[in-house]
Amino acid sequence: MVVWESQNISEDPNKTSICGQLYDASGSTIGPEFTVNSEPAICRYPDVAMDSDGNFAVVWMKEASKNSVVVRLYNDDGSAGTEPFTVNTISFNSVTQPSIAMNGSGHFVVTWDGDPNRASDDDIHARLYEPDGMPVAEQFIVSTTRTSAQQNPRVAMNNWHEFVIVWESRIDPSVNERDIFGQRFDSAGFSIGDEFQINTYATGDQRNAAVVMNETGKFVTVWQSDGQDGSGFGIFGQLGPIIGSADFTGDGIVNFLDYFVLATEWQKKQNPLSADLIDDNRIDEQDLAAFCRQWLK
Repeated sequence: MVVWESQNISEDPNKTSICGQLYDASGSTIGPEFTVNSEPAICRYPDVAMDSDGNFAVVWMKEASKNSVVVRLYNDDGSAGTEPFTVNTISFNSVTQPSIAMNGSGHFVVTWDGDPNRASDDDIHARLYEPDGMPVAEQFIVSTTRTSAQQNPRVAMNNWHEFVIVWESRIDPSVNERDIFGQRFDSAGFSIGDEFQINTYATGDQRNAAVVMNETGKFVTVWQSDGQDGSGFGIFGQLGPIIGSADFTGDGIVNFLDYFVLATEWQKKQNPLSADLIDDNRIDEQDLAAFCRQWLK
């Protein structure tokens, strides 16, 4: 499924529509090109996601008296499954490029940035949905860093309903430099650990992140980094989640003394935890697996 903006649909030259075209696996079109928005408006920045049966959802930003994030569901043959509906319950004045991710069963999550008053105070928001478009809960704030602008989020989701959101974080509004941050979530939409910085090269501007996720919860983030490779904006990536060092005792090796630290904290859920290798504020089999991989190197 491909979606885009078009100025050729409405008779009003000031209106912009969202159009789409469905394709089969060989690249042949399925049905004609169609308009996603049901009424004339200024519609911008579409994104699309599809489940394993070919049903899909399109999200975009609609500019009216207040900006809004809008979604419409479609069946696998390209027919509309719902009318467009608004995702955000809190108004915002800034321009956002919303992102959507859907898993194989049709559950989906939408993320966007916004603030009721100023773009320089944007936070990252998200909302989870059932396959039929019913919201799981109200919208929630993803970013815990609330100073200056947090913008341009992108999201990925796996078939266990886990998802990860990445975005640009500008801490100092007087400096045109951003970093790439992320936050993981479990199947219920609860955050896993704390938000984390993804880029390790902190000089210059980091922007335009994208992310994909597999069934085990591992993910890859890519972004543009200014000056890191000496040629302007280069493309860089980072695997996640970032696994911490299993050398808990700090003696330069991973051995039974470090295992004793992990065993002492086994099944604990609190923060901080010395043996929390994947930063999810708990010690469980995932930390044990990460520990064993380092112990057996």
